Parts: sequence; C-alpha cells; structure tokens
Amino acid sequence: MGGRMLRARDAAGLSIAELARRLGVQVSTVQAWENDRS
Repeated sequence: MGGRMLRARDAAGLSIAELARRLGVQVSTVQAWENDRS
C-alpha cells in the first residue's frame, strides 16, 4: 500500500511535509505509511 500512496502523492505534486500538514499528522507518520510501517 505504501507504494501506491507514494505514487499518488508524487502525481499530486505534494511533498511529504505538505501531505502531512493537509492530513493533520506528523511527517514521520506519512513516512511510515509510505514505507509500510504503520
């Protein structure tokens, strides 16, 4: 699932920090999701 999330984020042109801000979570949380470590 992390790979799909990474591709979707890249396609949307969002940085990890911007996605985290929009979702209201920590950058480390998004990184964990993208690396399948949720």
